[in-house]
Amino acid sequence: MERQFILRLPDDLKEKIEKEIEEKGYPSAEIISEPGDKYFFKYHEKYPINVVKLPTFVESYKSYDDKQFCKIADISTLLVVNGTASELDGLTPPMKYVKERRFRKRKIIENVEDSIEAKVRALLEKDAMAIETKITWYNRDESEELEVKNVVEEIEKQLFEKTEPAKEFVAEESVKEVSKEEEKVKFEVKKESMESEIDRKISEIEESIKKASFNLILKKRYEQTLKSLKEEKERMKKEENMK
Repeated sequence: MERQFILRLPDDLKEKIEKEIEEKGYPSAEIISEPGDKYFFKYHEKYPINVVKLPTFVESYKSYDDKQFCKIADISTLLVVNGTASELDGLTPPMKYVKERRFRKRKIIENVEDSIEAKVRALLEKDAMAIETKITWYNRDESEELEVKNVVEEIEKQLFEKTEPAKEFVAEESVKEVSKEEEKVKFEVKKESMESEIDRKISEIEESIKKASFNLILKKRYEQTLKSLKEEKERMKKEENMK
């Protein structure tokens, strides 16, 4: 591994050094260190250097054939000639104030164990003072089945509310005797209405799935409900074919 750094020069000095490199192949410049951690860049004149510790590492690679690369250094020092730079910033615009935004010190809560014990103790005291303790078990599969069942019951309830109540007639046996044909017609009408209502619910849930694409948990729940409704629809079709 090599030890490297980034040298940032003023524009006028940079142009002179680049021109000299093109002509000679190397610049007649050097970095001088003096007591007291002072550094200078010497190029015909002495320019003060400001040493900045970067908040991130910049990896340096070397290649001999422009195909294979090998890492040679981690660069974390920036030398600013005749200028200043902030240690909070990285090299690129997105890394502006990166040390404060992403690498700031997190607040550490002291005595975490004491606070947890205090909360547990408070819960135990509440439990001891309670007249009755009840434990409820939650099963995800049962809750989904219950949700589908509630949807079907809601459809049946809406259909029942839409149908007009039967008129009551006093006397005559025809009031008590309803023909099987009429019952069959009513059942078929109700069944068709249920199928159309299930189709409507399916289309609504499909639309909700499109809108909830950003929320994976909600999307999965909609998909499971949709699957159950489609299974219910298939079951109704099979019963109809068997008849």
